[in-house]
Parts: sequence; structure tokens; C-alpha cells
Amino acid sequence: MNYNNLKTNPSNPRNIKKEQFERLKKSIGSFTKMLEIRPIAYDEDGVIWGGNMRYEALKSLDIEMKPEYFKELKGFSLKEKREFAIRDNIELGKWDDDILANEWSDLPLEEWGINIKGWEDKEELNNESVKGIKDIKILNLYAGIGGNRKLWGDLKVTSVEYSEEIAAIYKDYFPNDELIIGDAHDYLEKHFEEYDFIWSSPPCPTHSKLRKGLSMATGAKPKYPDMKLYEEILFLQGYFKGRWIVENVKSWYDPLIEPQERGRHYYWSNFDIPESSIFEKKENVIVQVAPKVKKKWGFDLTKYKVSSKYPKNKILNNMVHPEIGKFILESAYD
Repeated sequence: MNYNNLKTNPSNPRNIKKEQFERLKKSIGSFTKMLEIRPIAYDEDGVIWGGNMRYEALKSLDIEMKPEYFKELKGFSLKEKREFAIRDNIELGKWDDDILANEWSDLPLEEWGINIKGWEDKEELNNESVKGIKDIKILNLYAGIGGNRKLWGDLKVTSVEYSEEIAAIYKDYFPNDELIIGDAHDYLEKHFEEYDFIWSSPPCPTHSKLRKGLSMATGAKPKYPDMKLYEEILFLQGYFKGRWIVENVKSWYDPLIEPQERGRHYYWSNFDIPESSIFEKKENVIVQVAPKVKKKWGFDLTKYKVSSKYPKNKILNNMVHPEIGKFILESAYD
């Protein structure tokens, strides 16, 4: 079969703009294996019914027409070929910007033709600080830039953050807090008795249902779940006399210790966290943060320089919503 003689379908239902075609060419040029996964479909008359634009891109790039890039539609009636043409071009789903921005942001998505729209934080925060809570010492572990801490007011807070770059941002927003740059897990074991309330948000990727699914889909090497999460829960259950909470994402396995499930997260604590619409409401306030976004929930990272290891969109999206942080602290002392 001379694939150079195939004919594009004049009634192809899908058209793309010039800039989209250029992105398609760039994508095929750098990753021709996509044509083996989704080959160009043609019939016995040499008419293309699926992949017209891919075929045009292939010809434009002057790439060798390999048999594995093509699939003949054998035994298809005209009606079936027309149905195939439509189904092949239907966008059966839409991109989840939240997943793209937070789990795939290390990849050149825009170069591959995926346009993640920018996002502007228009939410007005209720900036009232916690009420009725005084004279307690709080330990805030794995603090990040302090999303959960934002509405805790002038309470005495010690925060522990491993990254010096992220800690510098935290210090700008909360200059009166005691800030420890170091290992939160180690600090907890050595200093837990000095505090009245402890909040811990251990790293979540190895527990994440989403991350496991992406790993299986992409062939990434599996990793042991980081058991510091459960070490801290057990440690606080057994030794800490104050009030505490450990927060994490929903896991890909059944939790080893039963949590309180609120919104998209698990919470382990020695006090009841009331069911509230605040979790769904606040977690769903346009959660997607595109790669170029630098502002969210009252935090503005525009002026800060951070390494590529800590993309600003991820720093922002790793935050607990300030109003959820306030709600949980007030629940501890209700």
C-alpha cells in the first residue's frame, strides 16, 4: 500500500485552526509513536476517515509513512464509516485543569497542544480571625506558606517548613510567628509537649489515589506509601495531651486508621469535626490553578523567586483553604 496516495476526506467533520495545526505538527514530529497508538484510519478506496489532520501533518513534515501508522477499515459500510468519522472526532471528555496543573505541570503541556486557561482568584475571603480562643500555643507542621494558618489571628504559632524558599514566603506573611526551617516529623517527636494544639499535613503524593492512577497510566515506578503519616497519627494518639489534627488526601487504599472524611480530604483528630458545607464549598472554589497563576486566597507570589522544584501554582494549590483552617481550629475548642 502506498500511503502517500491516500486521500483526505472532503467531508471531514473536524477542522482546526492554523496555530492548532502547527502544534499538531510539532507534537507528531517529536512523538511519532502517537500514530501507532492512534493510527490514521482509511478505507479500501484510500479515503481517510479518521486522522485527516494527522495525515496532513505527517505529509507536511515529510516523515516516512510507516505501516504501523495506518489502519484499514475493513468490512465497514458507508454508514459505519461516517459514524466512525464522527466518533473519532468527538471530544468524549474535557481536560481536568486541576489535575493537569498539579500532577502534570512538569510536562510541556502547551507545546503538546493543551491550553490550560489562566485563573484569576476573585473569591472574597471572610477575613475574620478565630473567635473565643486565647492563650494557646500552636504547632503548625509542614506549614507551606500558611494557608491553614491565615485566619488564626494573633495566636502564638510555631511553624515548621523544610524548604527555605517557601519558608521565606511564610515569614513575610506571618512575621510574628516562630518559624523553624527543618524536618517537621523530627521536630514533632522532640517538641510536642510544648504545645496545646498541633496541626500536621504530611506529604501526600505516595498516598494519593490520583497520583497512583497517573503512575499506572504512565508507567512511572511505584513508590512505597510514606508511613510518616501513620507514625504521626499513632504518636499523637498515644502521647499528646492537647488537641491535634492530621490532614491528608484521600488514599488509594483503605485507610489503616479510620479518619473523618470531609470534602476531598481525610482528617484524623481527637475532636469531632462537624459535617459542614464549607468543605465542599471552599474546596471547589475554582480549584484549578494554571501554571502561570501566582495569586490565590489572599496570597500573592508574584514578587517571589522560587526554583523550578517549587512551581508557584503547586505552592498555591497545596494550601488548605484559610476558612477551613479557621473552621477546624474553632471546632477543636467548641
